[in-house]
Amino acid sequence: MAEYVYVALANGEWHGNVADPDSSDTAVLALTAITEAAQETVTECLWQAWPVRDEHDLGMHPREADGQLS
Repeated sequence: MAEYVYVALANGEWHGNVADPDSSDTAVLALTAITEAAQETVTECLWQAWPVRDEHDLGMHPREADGQLS
């Protein structure tokens, strides 16, 4: 049976998708999934993109690049 990870606030509230069980294949994929889940919860609670890049005023998205979280 697969186990799922939810990134939630202290009150248990969470939004978005659960972290995919396959994301634990590498540390970078696991960190990317957790970062993305945290971003989804905060973004939903604020009702705006978070974090925002100053250069273009759009939200950032975590990605794996060359074996590292970017």
